[in-house]
Amino acid sequence: MKEFLKINVEDNFKIIREKENIDLLLEGDNNVIVIENKIDSGINGNQLVMYEKYVKNEYEKKDKYFYILEPHYSSITEEEKNKNGGQHYKILYYEDLYKIFENAKYRPTGKETEYGNFLFKEFIYTIEYIKMSKTLQQEKIAYTRLKQRISELEVNHE
Repeated sequence: MKEFLKINVEDNFKIIREKENIDLLLEGDNNVIVIENKIDSGINGNQLVMYEKYVKNEYEKKDKYFYILEPHYSSITEEEKNKNGGQHYKILYYEDLYKIFENAKYRPTGKETEYGNFLFKEFIYTIEYIKMSKTLQQEKIAYTRLKQRISELEVNHE
């Protein structure tokens, strides 16, 4: 995680999904961050090698960072990552990512927008949810459903 802290989160990042099959590509003025999201799956073939090759060719002049993002309950290990060509990838947990981005701003054009802020907040909310244990996730879902049902009953009661 220390290497990740070197990244300037004040950079103007764009979040791009599924570019060249890369789950998340955070493109900043000075940095490019590749995030391979592994919630419930393992490493597929040589995907890590392909993503690294693409980014190194496409973004020659930017600092490059490669991560496998997983919850603590994931089964991907350093050994498995390295065996599949991921020597330059760091394993990053959702909790670590949340701590870094929870106070960051989304400014892909150099300024904040209402819609961009909404999407970025949803991104942060999703990270917060996935970092939870399965038990806490179930509790949150149950609480949300209970609140929705109470609202429905209040509307129907009027």
